[in-house]
Amino acid sequence: MRGTVALVKAIGGPWLGRYLEPDTIRADGAFHRFATRRVDDGTAVVVVVPGPGVEPLGARTALAALARAHGAISHPRVPRAEPMAEHEGTPFVELACDATMDGIEIVSRLMARHHRLPYAEAEALSDTLHEVLRAGLPHTLGRLSLASLLVSPSGRLWVQGFGHRIAIDDERGEVAVASAVFQAPEVALGATPTPRADFVVAFLSWRSLLPQVDVPDALARVLRGEAKAEDAPLSACLCELDARFTVAAPGDRSEPEVGLALLERMRRILAVTPDPDGLARSLSEIALGLPLDGEWDVPAVDEPTEESIALGPDASWIDSGRGERLKLGPSLRNMLALLLARHRDDPQRTASTWELLEAGWPGEMVQAEAGANRVYAALKRLRHMGLRSAIERHDDGYRIVPLARITLITD
Repeated sequence: MRGTVALVKAIGGPWLGRYLEPDTIRADGAFHRFATRRVDDGTAVVVVVPGPGVEPLGARTALAALARAHGAISHPRVPRAEPMAEHEGTPFVELACDATMDGIEIVSRLMARHHRLPYAEAEALSDTLHEVLRAGLPHTLGRLSLASLLVSPSGRLWVQGFGHRIAIDDERGEVAVASAVFQAPEVALGATPTPRADFVVAFLSWRSLLPQVDVPDALARVLRGEAKAEDAPLSACLCELDARFTVAAPGDRSEPEVGLALLERMRRILAVTPDPDGLARSLSEIALGLPLDGEWDVPAVDEPTEESIALGPDASWIDSGRGERLKLGPSLRNMLALLLARHRDDPQRTASTWELLEAGWPGEMVQAEAGANRVYAALKRLRHMGLRSAIERHDDGYRIVPLARITLITD
């Protein structure tokens, strides 16, 4: 971790006394979330702190409740939490996950790309939400936002906000964000959320995503109000779901299992099987800024090209070639620095996958396949940021193409 410690000194000391300089996931509402790494062991985490102006006692109470709930729930999609800590008067909670963005950003990127998720992947997302909310009992939400979802570069999906809906509510439990919030009728009226309320918010969140999903023709017709005779069974499922779970009175005791059975019947009618692996791939590609419709074309090893690369001091940023200077995080910066050092010493020399893994994530214990995938995804991101033809696969590793012209800009 010597390199990490040196970086911390360069930026003026650890953030909150223990973390590297954070990257913002979401800084609106009452509680802000940041992606960072611990200084002592380099572990990637998400840290939650109160926003400016939040009442201190209420913030501490809310964060303590968040930490207790997340610490008690054992589910791979619910990030475990350390007990609430405090640094120089700032309370904070550390969530054990390597997420770098939330669901709002994911959807925003989908919209910017004019890309739709396959319907089977949307169904996998629906399954994940329902599964996590059931696993979180006795803690219930009853109110959900896309900001409640966290996404890792590996495509892993997490749900935050048990104990206190930090992505939505202020320290008093009142809605405090401008982004879309989905809530069950009883929660909107001030009642305590129930498992039924959690089914409602998961269902409403799924429906809100459909404009960004490549839905089957039959479902599209039903949603547009243009159902054909053969669509009657599908229409009946959606009507019953709406009647039971989205417009029912607060006293309605419809069980979530009824709604889940209706959703499963819809899948049978549409002949759709959820695709969690596909969802993970798509989320990873979106989070890493990679193309969703194919791989990068990298020049063949026996056809060297002359590539011009403009980099900032210590490879802190890349000139994308489109008038942008794209800032690199520590992992990408360290990997690029290793490739540049090899190129400087001997343009023919290669850095192995495991050397790049150690450079990017020093000291982490990663299984071989996961490590290779992590390096591959990171290098694809570097190519996307402006090094498309500058990094090539060679022998058992990677290198900067031998004829590349590298310009270091110091201002």
